[in-house]
Amino acid sequence: MPKGIQKSVPKLAIVGLLALLAFNYPILSLFRGHLFSIPTLYFGLFGAWLLVIWLARAAADPQRRSTPRSALPVEETKA
Repeated sequence: MPKGIQKSVPKLAIVGLLALLAFNYPILSLFRGHLFSIPTLYFGLFGAWLLVIWLARAAADPQRRSTPRSALPVEETKA
Protein backbone atom coordinates (compact mmCIF):
# COMPACT_ATOMS: atom_id res chain seq x y z
CA MET A 1 0.00 0.00 0.00
CA PRO A 2 1.41 3.46 -0.86
CA LYS A 3 2.59 5.59 2.06
CA GLY A 4 0.06 8.35 1.38
CA ILE A 5 -2.80 5.88 1.72
CA GLN A 6 -1.25 4.28 4.80
CA LYS A 7 -1.22 7.64 6.56
CA SER A 8 -4.81 8.53 5.68
CA VAL A 9 -6.51 5.20 6.53
CA PRO A 10 -6.44 5.68 10.34
CA LYS A 11 -7.66 9.27 9.94
CA LEU A 12 -10.52 8.15 7.71
CA ALA A 13 -11.41 5.43 10.23
CA ILE A 14 -11.66 8.06 12.97
CA VAL A 15 -13.85 10.25 10.74
CA GLY A 16 -16.07 7.22 10.06
CA LEU A 17 -16.44 6.45 13.75
CA LEU A 18 -17.29 10.07 14.50
CA ALA A 19 -19.89 9.95 11.73
CA LEU A 20 -21.43 6.82 13.27
CA LEU A 21 -21.71 8.63 16.57
CA ALA A 22 -23.09 11.80 14.98
CA PHE A 23 -25.84 9.97 13.09
CA ASN A 24 -26.94 7.89 16.07
CA TYR A 25 -30.30 8.35 17.81
CA PRO A 26 -29.20 10.05 21.05
CA ILE A 27 -27.43 12.82 19.13
CA LEU A 28 -30.20 13.21 16.56
CA SER A 29 -32.83 13.44 19.29
CA LEU A 30 -31.24 16.71 20.44
CA PHE A 31 -32.61 18.49 17.36
CA ARG A 32 -36.20 19.30 18.23
CA GLY A 33 -38.28 22.22 17.12
CA HIS A 34 -38.41 24.34 14.03
CA LEU A 35 -36.32 27.14 12.56
CA PHE A 36 -38.01 29.18 9.81
CA SER A 37 -40.74 26.49 9.75
CA ILE A 38 -38.11 23.84 8.86
CA PRO A 39 -37.40 21.08 11.39
CA THR A 40 -34.04 21.63 13.08
CA LEU A 41 -33.26 17.95 12.52
CA TYR A 42 -32.72 18.77 8.84
CA PHE A 43 -30.20 21.46 9.71
CA GLY A 44 -28.42 19.06 12.06
CA LEU A 45 -28.35 16.21 9.54
CA PHE A 46 -27.10 18.24 6.62
CA GLY A 47 -24.67 20.20 8.76
CA ALA A 48 -23.15 17.00 10.17
CA TRP A 49 -23.10 15.45 6.71
CA LEU A 50 -21.24 18.45 5.32
CA LEU A 51 -18.78 18.33 8.22
CA VAL A 52 -18.11 14.59 7.68
CA ILE A 53 -17.46 15.17 3.96
CA TRP A 54 -15.09 18.06 4.73
CA LEU A 55 -13.22 16.04 7.39
CA ALA A 56 -12.90 13.01 5.09
CA ARG A 57 -11.53 15.20 2.30
CA ALA A 58 -9.05 16.83 4.66
CA ALA A 59 -7.94 13.45 6.02
CA ALA A 60 -7.56 11.85 2.59
CA ASP A 61 -5.61 14.66 0.91
CA PRO A 62 -3.31 16.43 3.40
CA GLN A 63 -0.97 17.80 0.70
CA ARG A 64 -3.75 19.95 -0.72
CA ARG A 65 -3.92 22.01 2.48
CA SER A 66 -0.16 22.50 2.84
CA THR A 67 0.63 23.65 -0.72
CA PRO A 68 0.17 27.39 -1.21
CA ARG A 69 -1.28 28.51 -4.51
CA SER A 70 1.87 30.48 -5.33
CA ALA A 71 3.93 27.25 -5.23
CA LEU A 72 1.80 25.51 -7.86
CA PRO A 73 3.26 25.37 -11.40
CA VAL A 74 1.80 27.87 -13.85
CA GLU A 75 0.99 26.68 -17.34
CA GLU A 76 2.14 28.92 -20.13
CA THR A 77 -0.24 29.61 -22.98
CA LYS A 78 0.97 29.93 -26.55
CA ALA A 79 -0.36 32.97 -28.35
